Amino acid sequence: KPKRRRKVGSGTALSLPKKKGGGGAIKAFTPVRDPTRRLELQASLATAIRHEGAEYSEDLVYVGREQEEANRANLEGVQRLDAASCRALALHKAQLAAGDWPALHVRHDAVEGFVVEAYAPIQAMTLICEYTGEVDWARRYEKDHADCLMDLLVLPRSEGRSLTISAQHTCNIARFISGVNDTVPELRAKQNVKAVRFEVGGQARVLLVALRRIAEGERLYYNYNEERKDYDTSHFV
Repeated sequence: KPKRRRKVGSGTALSLPKKKGGGGAIKAFTPVRDPTRRLELQASLATAIRHEGAEYSEDLVYVGREQEEANRANLEGVQRLDAASCRALALHKAQLAAGDWPALHVRHDAVEGFVVEAYAPIQAMTLICEYTGEVDWARRYEKDHADCLMDLLVLPRSEGRSLTISAQHTCNIARFISGVNDTVPELRAKQNVKAVRFEVGGQARVLLVALRRIAEGERLYYNYNEERKDYDTSHFV
């Protein structure tokens, strides 16, 4: 099957669609109530992560203190997450820590590999997940052909202080969300998730948010390039 290209966050701050009446805040997920089904969904992610030889984490894992201290969102002007959305992010993390689970199912597709599908409808502006993994200097990944990299902080190359998230060895469900073919309008229209970088507590974070209502059984897609055209997605289905 075609190898997935790198997952790249935006080089500039991106805005999510605002609802009439100011309802543009991110929302926490609605947990799956059926305990049997919840365990099945959790197991589907565990199987995918184990297959890739990775470890599960819902937090960024910095390879060193220097990299963590370098994650200063104000250096790039990353947009600040509003208070209501910060509360939703905190609730999202608390729900996962308590064993609750969103309506997300990971399965293996013969063509695309591991994919993520909605087990139940997901409302627009719902936080799907944070993009997690190991954080290191971007320059160390310049010749890395892994298919699970995400920009965290993008600064002038001459400074050598840009940061990248690698989900190769440590990851969560974000690693398995599919990329959309952004070269064909009909395929680009399948995008239902957006990767957005925000400042949270002074640091840059990458959040994946539902762009619109996602129907039960619908596969999740986001644009690996967003505003940039750095990587060829023409072979994506």
